[in-house]
Amino acid sequence: MQRHHRGEIWIVVGILLVASFFRFYQLDPSSLSAIFGILTVLGIYLLARELFDWRVGAVASFLLAISFWHVSFSRVEAREIMLPLVLVYAFYFLWRGLRRSHWWDFFWAGIFGGLGFYIDTTYYIAPLIVILVFINYWLFLKKDYHHENYEHVRNRFLGGFSLFMITAFFVALPFVVYFLKNPSNLIDWATRLVFTPTQSFQIFQNLGWPITILFTIGFLKELYHWLRRKRGHLSPVHTLMFVWFFVMLLPSFFSIETSFAWRAIGVLPVVIIFAARGFLGLFNTLEEWELVTHPWESREHNKFVVPILAAVILLGAIGFFEYSRYFNARPLNQVTAPTIYP
Repeated sequence: MQRHHRGEIWIVVGILLVASFFRFYQLDPSSLSAIFGILTVLGIYLLARELFDWRVGAVASFLLAISFWHVSFSRVEAREIMLPLVLVYAFYFLWRGLRRSHWWDFFWAGIFGGLGFYIDTTYYIAPLIVILVFINYWLFLKKDYHHENYEHVRNRFLGGFSLFMITAFFVALPFVVYFLKNPSNLIDWATRLVFTPTQSFQIFQNLGWPITILFTIGFLKELYHWLRRKRGHLSPVHTLMFVWFFVMLLPSFFSIETSFAWRAIGVLPVVIIFAARGFLGLFNTLEEWELVTHPWESREHNKFVVPILAAVILLGAIGFFEYSRYFNARPLNQVTAPTIYP
């Protein structure tokens, strides 16, 4: 189990304060969606930390805290802001359960997984992510565990996953019953879908160019790692990320609203994690450069002054850029989320 060190906790507290400022500044404190937004910032830290390490979690949570796209949704009364929240916590507890084999983790994953069906139609496709991750994780267990350990690990995995699915089913059961009694609602919704693939590429206009660059670096870096199949199978962590990205991008291909941003909000958390991986990739490159140019100073004092300073400056600059996009580019009383952001 990973432990949270005191310095790490203070960093998270600072990030949550930044998130609170971006969401509550000159806003009525009783806006409930802002609280959901802040909880999602905490959730993405926990998820990214679970998948990688605390540094990825810290960068991802900071980027989400200042993200124009997420801030915009956090400052309006819209239930769609809860979609990233349930996705983040569902996959956090699911992955935590897979790693620790604790039943409570699978139970809470099922709770959040079932709640998603009450939020928005874009969530209906999310179970496909779970199915594909289940298949990949099953193959991972068969290849990475010796015969004497495989049966025990497999049984724990199947038991935990079954608990997750059963819990999600019972949480979503009223939703299922409603649609069984009112099938015309689902049919009416399906018949109004319009195939608009070009809207999906507008995701980068919502991200802004700094986070888009980091996302592109992280996406390509992780894609290379995923396709290498180091141990003869696809990495389950990367399978989760890429399947999440492509599956939750699909609803924006079939949009019945004029604003695609509402349809693609489910992809935002994993996009931010990709961006965090891109940022850490740049940071690691600077660390390697520091070791080459100042080998003795870096190794003796274990300090990387230039990379750390560059990281702080870059994150600060991105923060000011996102602040300017939201608070300076348009009036504060304009609270609707446009299709294409400035």
